[in-house]
Amino acid sequence: MVANPRKNVFQEVFDDHKALKALLARIDETFAERTATVAEATGLLNQLNDHLMSHFALEESGGYFTEAVLYAPHLAARSKALMDQHDKLLRAARALIAPTDKRSDSWWDETRRRFVGFQQELLLHERSEDNLLQEAYVDDLGSTD
Repeated sequence: MVANPRKNVFQEVFDDHKALKALLARIDETFAERTATVAEATGLLNQLNDHLMSHFALEESGGYFTEAVLYAPHLAARSKALMDQHDKLLRAARALIAPTDKRSDSWWDETRRRFVGFQQELLLHERSEDNLLQEAYVDDLGSTD
Protein backbone atom coordinates (compact mmCIF):
# COMPACT_ATOMS: atom_id res chain seq x y z
CA MET A 1 0.00 0.00 0.00
CA VAL A 2 1.38 3.41 -0.99
CA ALA A 3 1.17 6.20 1.58
CA ASN A 4 -0.78 9.28 0.66
CA PRO A 5 1.85 12.05 0.22
CA ARG A 6 -0.68 14.73 1.10
CA LYS A 7 -1.45 13.00 4.40
CA ASN A 8 2.30 12.69 5.13
CA VAL A 9 2.87 16.42 4.55
CA PHE A 10 -0.14 17.26 6.66
CA GLN A 11 1.06 15.03 9.51
CA GLU A 12 4.65 16.31 9.36
CA VAL A 13 3.54 19.92 9.74
CA PHE A 14 1.19 19.07 12.59
CA ASP A 15 3.94 17.07 14.34
CA ASP A 16 6.30 20.04 14.11
CA HIS A 17 3.61 22.37 15.42
CA LYS A 18 3.09 19.97 18.34
CA ALA A 19 6.83 20.03 19.19
CA LEU A 20 6.82 23.82 19.00
CA LYS A 21 3.84 24.03 21.34
CA ALA A 22 5.60 21.73 23.82
CA LEU A 23 8.65 24.02 23.82
CA LEU A 24 6.44 27.07 24.33
CA ALA A 25 4.75 25.37 27.29
CA ARG A 26 8.14 24.54 28.81
CA ILE A 27 9.29 28.15 28.47
CA ASP A 28 6.01 29.46 29.87
CA GLU A 29 6.33 27.16 32.89
CA THR A 30 9.96 28.20 33.41
CA PHE A 31 9.02 31.87 33.54
CA ALA A 32 5.84 31.35 35.55
CA GLU A 33 7.57 29.29 38.22
CA ARG A 34 11.09 30.73 37.87
CA THR A 35 12.44 27.20 38.06
CA ALA A 36 15.65 27.96 36.17
CA THR A 37 18.58 30.31 36.22
CA VAL A 38 18.60 33.35 33.95
CA ALA A 39 21.16 31.52 31.77
CA GLU A 40 18.91 28.45 31.52
CA ALA A 41 15.86 30.58 30.72
CA THR A 42 17.83 32.44 28.06
CA GLY A 43 18.96 29.09 26.69
CA LEU A 44 15.34 28.04 26.26
CA LEU A 45 14.63 31.29 24.41
CA ASN A 46 17.62 30.58 22.16
CA GLN A 47 16.26 27.08 21.57
CA LEU A 48 12.91 28.63 20.60
CA ASN A 49 14.62 30.96 18.15
CA ASP A 50 16.54 28.06 16.57
CA HIS A 51 13.39 25.94 16.36
CA LEU A 52 11.46 28.76 14.70
CA MET A 53 14.21 29.38 12.15
CA SER A 54 14.22 25.71 11.08
CA HIS A 55 10.43 25.43 11.34
CA PHE A 56 9.79 28.43 9.11
CA ALA A 57 12.54 27.44 6.66
CA LEU A 58 10.99 23.98 6.39
CA GLU A 59 7.55 25.45 5.73
CA GLU A 60 8.86 27.90 3.17
CA SER A 61 11.21 25.61 1.28
CA GLY A 62 9.49 22.30 1.95
CA GLY A 63 6.63 23.13 -0.36
CA TYR A 64 3.98 22.57 2.29
CA PHE A 65 1.97 25.62 1.44
CA THR A 66 2.85 25.51 -2.23
CA GLU A 67 1.41 22.01 -2.41
CA ALA A 68 -1.62 23.06 -0.39
CA VAL A 69 -2.31 25.88 -2.84
CA LEU A 70 -2.05 23.42 -5.76
CA TYR A 71 -4.94 21.47 -4.23
CA ALA A 72 -6.83 24.57 -3.13
CA PRO A 73 -5.84 27.61 -5.23
CA HIS A 74 -8.35 29.81 -3.40
CA LEU A 75 -5.98 29.64 -0.38
CA ALA A 76 -3.05 31.34 -2.16
CA ALA A 77 -3.51 34.79 -0.60
CA ARG A 78 -3.91 33.34 2.92
CA SER A 79 -0.85 31.14 2.43
CA LYS A 80 1.28 34.09 1.30
CA ALA A 81 0.06 36.25 4.19
CA LEU A 82 1.01 33.52 6.68
CA MET A 83 4.48 33.07 5.22
CA ASP A 84 4.96 36.85 5.21
CA GLN A 85 4.47 36.78 9.00
CA HIS A 86 7.52 34.54 9.53
CA ASP A 87 10.11 37.35 9.46
CA LYS A 88 8.16 39.42 11.98
CA LEU A 89 7.78 36.43 14.29
CA LEU A 90 11.50 35.63 14.06
CA ARG A 91 12.41 39.23 14.92
CA ALA A 92 10.08 39.09 17.92
CA ALA A 93 11.61 35.79 19.09
CA ARG A 94 15.13 37.26 18.80
CA ALA A 95 14.04 40.32 20.78
CA LEU A 96 13.12 38.03 23.68
CA ILE A 97 16.76 37.00 24.01
CA ALA A 98 18.21 40.48 23.92
CA PRO A 99 21.25 40.56 26.19
CA THR A 100 20.70 41.85 29.67
CA ASP A 101 22.77 42.20 32.79
CA LYS A 102 19.70 42.26 34.99
CA ARG A 103 19.17 39.30 37.27
CA SER A 104 16.28 40.81 39.19
CA ASP A 105 12.59 40.11 39.51
CA SER A 106 11.97 42.85 36.97
CA TRP A 107 13.92 40.88 34.32
CA TRP A 108 11.77 37.80 34.94
CA ASP A 109 8.55 39.82 34.96
CA GLU A 110 9.36 41.83 31.84
CA THR A 111 10.65 38.86 29.87
CA ARG A 112 7.64 36.76 30.84
CA ARG A 113 5.27 39.57 29.86
CA ARG A 114 6.94 39.87 26.46
CA PHE A 115 7.05 36.09 26.03
CA VAL A 116 3.34 35.69 26.80
CA GLY A 117 2.47 38.28 24.15
CA PHE A 118 4.78 36.61 21.66
CA GLN A 119 3.39 33.17 22.49
CA GLN A 120 -0.19 34.33 21.88
CA GLU A 121 0.78 35.80 18.51
CA LEU A 122 2.72 32.69 17.48
CA LEU A 123 -0.03 30.28 18.54
CA LEU A 124 -2.59 32.29 16.57
CA HIS A 125 -0.26 32.10 13.56
CA GLU A 126 0.20 28.33 13.99
CA ARG A 127 -3.57 27.78 14.35
CA SER A 128 -4.08 29.74 11.14
CA GLU A 129 -1.53 27.53 9.37
CA ASP A 130 -3.16 24.38 10.74
CA ASN A 131 -6.55 25.62 9.56
CA LEU A 132 -5.20 26.41 6.09
CA LEU A 133 -3.66 22.95 5.74
CA GLN A 134 -6.78 21.29 7.07
CA GLU A 135 -8.89 23.22 4.62
CA ALA A 136 -6.58 22.30 1.74
CA TYR A 137 -6.08 18.62 2.52
CA VAL A 138 -8.82 17.34 4.79
CA ASP A 139 -11.67 19.27 3.27
CA ASP A 140 -10.36 18.36 -0.19
CA LEU A 141 -10.21 14.66 0.74
CA GLY A 142 -13.76 14.82 2.03
CA SER A 143 -15.04 16.36 -1.19
CA THR A 144 -14.11 13.26 -3.22
CA ASP A 145 -16.73 11.06 -1.54
